Amino acid sequence: MSDQLTQRRRGYVDGLHRRRAHADTSRFLSCGQCTDTWTCRCYDGPVTDKHAEAAVAAIQHLDVAGTPGLLDEDTCRAMWRIGFRDLAVEVYNRSQGLVA
Repeated sequence: MSDQLTQRRRGYVDGLHRRRAHADTSRFLSCGQCTDTWTCRCYDGPVTDKHAEAAVAAIQHLDVAGTPGLLDEDTCRAMWRIGFRDLAVEVYNRSQGLVA
């Protein structure tokens, strides 16, 4: 058992080293500061239609699972814009004041 755990940890650490090595040789993302998409939190642009569609899919999935999702006002506005008005109003009302 101990040998399997050691191999798992070694595999995990090796993966982290590979990821870091790749990030060090990658180009910067559109933010100009980050090279790793997984750790980049610099996105500050408008919510696109694709983002809104992804938010709709996520909210619908969470609602089916019984865990109501919360979204910020800009994302709710984008959902409204692409035609999911009832869902946008519902999510906005339950998210109001809870999401920055």
